[in-house]
Amino acid sequence: MTKQNVAIIGLGRIGSAFLSRMLVKLGGGINLACAAEKKDTPGKAAAIAARIKMVTLDDIVASGDKIDVIFELTGLPGVRKELREKLTAANNRHTV
Repeated sequence: MTKQNVAIIGLGRIGSAFLSRMLVKLGGGINLACAAEKKDTPGKAAAIAARIKMVTLDDIVASGDKIDVIFELTGLPGVRKELREKLTAANNRHTV
């Protein structure tokens, strides 16, 4: 079984809860490849403690087909729009 490489954008309240659930599921076909969070949040601290690579949104986009799934959990429409535009500009048709 091939592992799905996952990136999380936003480790605030919702992203932190999601991260906690994902950490329980590691090894079952999921690899938390990286996460992006600008602020110092408990979720960011948990990701760092779990040795998840902290990157920027641009780094995630530059990863190309190395990231299979992106969970954008900031709740900010501007971030979602920026992510879509950058993935389109990078001609990334792989990442969901």
